[in-house]
Amino acid sequence: MPIEFRELKHPDKEQTQGIIEMWVEILTIEESRYIPMAKLNQNTNKEDFEVRLILWETREVPLVDGDSVDIYLKAIFFADSWDSENETKQTDVHYKSTDGRGRFNYRMKFLL
Repeated sequence: MPIEFRELKHPDKEQTQGIIEMWVEILTIEESRYIPMAKLNQNTNKEDFEVRLILWETREVPLVDGDSVDIYLKAIFFADSWDSENETKQTDVHYKSTDGRGRFNYRMKFLL
């Protein structure tokens, strides 16, 4: 049976809110008569998740200070669909980049 993956989308947001893994069975009316209906149980247990973000490199950052630029990265996790507040994390600064590239080996972890 082939497994399908579908994106979960919210009408007010551009970014995908997750992915659902599923399979679909298509039956004729006659076939469906021989398969009893099953009750779907709602999972009431809250699950903890974490999102990990790894930042390695930036490219083509505009040189706004003339011949160099100071580069840092900021990640904001919008948790408006959860009970926690929005969380912001920031890297250290890559000073005086003359080619618009910044090199990082930075990890950020957001807990849900």
